[in-house]
Amino acid sequence: MMKRTINSGMIRSCLVMLLFTVLLSVCAFGAGHNLTDAEQISLGKTIEGSSSSQNTWDYYKFVLARNAVVKIEMTAEGSGKPVYIRAHNARGDEVFQILTGDANNWGYDTGVLYVSLAKGINYVSCQPMWPRTANYKLTVTQVAGEDARTAVAGSETRYLKDAHPFSLGQNLYDTARQYGNNYTFTANSRQKIMLNVKVLDNLNKNEIYVRLLDGNGNKIDEVKNGRDTFLGYDTLGKGYTLVREIDPGTYFVQVTPLWNGYTASARYTIATASSVPLDIPAGLAAKNLAAGVEVSWKPVSGAEGYNIYRRKSGGSWEKIGSSGRDETVYLDKSAKNGIAYDYSVQAFNSMTTGSYSRTGTTILRLKRVSVTSCRRQKGRKLLVKWKKNRAASYYLVQYSTNADFTGAKKKKVKNALQVTLKGLKNNTRYYVRVCAGGKAGRKNYTGEYSKVKKVTVKK
Repeated sequence: MMKRTINSGMIRSCLVMLLFTVLLSVCAFGAGHNLTDAEQISLGKTIEGSSSSQNTWDYYKFVLARNAVVKIEMTAEGSGKPVYIRAHNARGDEVFQILTGDANNWGYDTGVLYVSLAKGINYVSCQPMWPRTANYKLTVTQVAGEDARTAVAGSETRYLKDAHPFSLGQNLYDTARQYGNNYTFTANSRQKIMLNVKVLDNLNKNEIYVRLLDGNGNKIDEVKNGRDTFLGYDTLGKGYTLVREIDPGTYFVQVTPLWNGYTASARYTIATASSVPLDIPAGLAAKNLAAGVEVSWKPVSGAEGYNIYRRKSGGSWEKIGSSGRDETVYLDKSAKNGIAYDYSVQAFNSMTTGSYSRTGTTILRLKRVSVTSCRRQKGRKLLVKWKKNRAASYYLVQYSTNADFTGAKKKKVKNALQVTLKGLKNNTRYYVRVCAGGKAGRKNYTGEYSKVKKVTVKK
């Protein structure tokens, strides 16, 4: 009986072949060719692939933490290009498709697709147009996500019944698909709304229409990006604005592309705003100053500025000036001495103008009095003289032993332009000032006090 000797080198070769076979059976190389086997990729990371069959697609999957706009970018080379790039939702339904390059020039090898996708798992697939090899590099990047200030519709708002809800004041950041997007909002009061649309990238001069629809889907108004003239294109990102008064109710915003091209997608933003009714300014007051009448009020939430109105008592209101957001005081330098005026203030912003009080606040304009002399007299007295204000029916003389007039005494003087102050303290400095007084209706008004005179009283 003969013994068979096994060569050790042969054993090693067999083991290597066995190991390689096992590795092939447990390791997956390249992209999967259906949804179930789709290769997981990370957002923002570039992966490389190769495909040579016209009937077999390469599938990749990625996860979005929220509704988002993603950029799918591919460069391809080889005789199999151009390459179809398709975006799919979680069910695998095709959401959008483009070809690398230009539909009129298939020699290009780059494709960029912006598409809005819903939260969760989404897919992208690649397929060469020709049954030859195409090597490619693929990157999927999130460029915007839905949050409190930005609404992204996701991939399934083709019909009004599926319209994506948003609140006025949110910005819509989305992409124009083959069939368009629909959004919905509710107005609780009659108000003015604004929609400002801007196309961010227009890879195929892809105009978009933005329509405002009522609750039944009937068109109320429309803006068309780039439509200054028929099929004329304007500067990218310039923006077009729709402003409209609406009644309470449900409304839709509908975005549709003019073209359904296979080589481009249009990314856009729509800034939305609403005119929240502005309150009538509270705390309205007016007082006489040397330079005019100072009107003041409390700030109004949402105001970007204020209009100031004036009328002579019993006359018509007229606007006399404006102030900025943080200015709640206005000086009327044109008010005339001896005239009674009513003042009122109206808040406004870029979307709306509030109401103003038709009663307002009243004041009699009285110019500042000029004191001509303040001299001490024997017997602890002061003689105070001033110039006449023709609109005054009386004068108030105020005097105190401290500069801030705490605890000051007043003396009312009629039909005279001087007064003697008696019973003063010896060797004491006194501070003296005078103002004009008058009456409008049933109320008394005073002008600003004169400059202060300082005199020391002696026996």
